[in-house]
Amino acid sequence: MTNEERMNILRLVFSTIFQSKAMNSDITQVLLTTNTGQWPGRWFVNNTLRGFDFTLNIGDRVISLRCLEQNPNKTDNYGNLKKYANLARQGHQIMWVIDRNTNNFLGRMHNNEWHASFDPATQPANYQQPTQQQVYKMATAPDPYHEYLNNGPDTPVSIEDLPEIPGDVGIPDYVLQEIGETDEEPPDWGDYE
Repeated sequence: MTNEERMNILRLVFSTIFQSKAMNSDITQVLLTTNTGQWPGRWFVNNTLRGFDFTLNIGDRVISLRCLEQNPNKTDNYGNLKKYANLARQGHQIMWVIDRNTNNFLGRMHNNEWHASFDPATQPANYQQPTQQQVYKMATAPDPYHEYLNNGPDTPVSIEDLPEIPGDVGIPDYVLQEIGETDEEPPDWGDYE
């Protein structure tokens, strides 16, 4: 079976679910018919959600799939509607494709377009416990933050420690004049008191 044939079956399941929902018909009585005949599977209604369970030969193996429409009432732990539940309430047609053997989401059909799922980050980080020598080295290393606090801006600076600025460094006179004037009190300072 080609990938195109598999996608056609998913599109057929998708359209059947949402046509049945629009017509308010009993989906459990629907026969899923392809150009090769009736497709074996089981339609179901879980509360008000419609779905289809079937097996699919993908070449090297047979997988058991579940196609299920999006629950428009799905909320997170805080009672907020989830993203796809909100979209379903707005009229978007969303069907999830789930591997029944592993319970992994393989993807979704959203308004008749396939969106493959990504693999979640389920692998643990490669963490190695530091050796005693590494722990000692980290504990005895100088801490730049505390050195800054101990010798930082409150430490008086000697004039001899300041670098000399050469006379002709290309700094415009108006900049030097403005820097010099910032130490003086503005002439109209009394107006603001």
